[in-house]
Formats: sequence, structure tokens, C-alpha cells
Amino acid sequence: MKKFILAAFVALISMTACAQDNHVKTLGDNNYQTLLDNPQKPLVIDFSATWCGPCKMFSPVYHEVAAEMAGKADFYKVDVDESPQLAAGMRIQAVPTIILINPKTEKVDVVQGVVSKEEFVKRVKAIL
Repeated sequence: MKKFILAAFVALISMTACAQDNHVKTLGDNNYQTLLDNPQKPLVIDFSATWCGPCKMFSPVYHEVAAEMAGKADFYKVDVDESPQLAAGMRIQAVPTIILINPKTEKVDVVQGVVSKEEFVKRVKAIL
């Protein structure tokens, strides 16, 4: 029975991870310039690291909000270890740091650390 529960849990996590990837794109040193030159929608960019405990805690919230707000903003994830130039260019000094940008209204917000889902949704809606 324990093996069945464990297998079901692993399958559920795998399905959730696959579903989350549809709403969050990876951004890195090689592909960010094109995006930043001509953004079509508000941008929500999560700067994080695989070794970061708070980043791991916030990641499910980030992906859930990205799925709920699909079409209203573009959600991206940047691994600061894999994209040090982008992280340095955006002056990221701590992870997680989420930068929210609306190019049309020129609104910008920065969220550092772990926040509740409610607070994150409120901050995203404020830049829309």
C-alpha cells in the first residue's frame, strides 16, 4: 500500500510540474534581450536558484498564479546560477526576487523573499 501511495504521489508531482511548465518560460543569458526589447504583455520574472530553500517554498505559488493569470502577463523563471549575466544586469542580490514590469504603463515592482499567494496576486494585479 505504501508503494502505491508513493507512486501516486510521484505521478501527481510529475503531472503538476508538466502543467506548470506550460505557463512559466525559462529566461536566460542567451534569450532575454529579445524579450526585454519588445515585451507584448506585463512581465513577471522570478529570479531564483535550485539550492535556495525559500525559492523552493515559493515556486508552487509562483506556478499556480502563472496558471491562473495566463494571458494577462508573461511569467518567466531565471536560475541565477545558470544566467549570472542576466542576474547581474538586473542587480539581483538575493533570491527569490520577482520583478514585475508593465512596459505600457511603466509600472515596476520588486518582490523579495517569500510572500503569500494573496499578496503575490495583489502585486501582480497592481502592475496590470
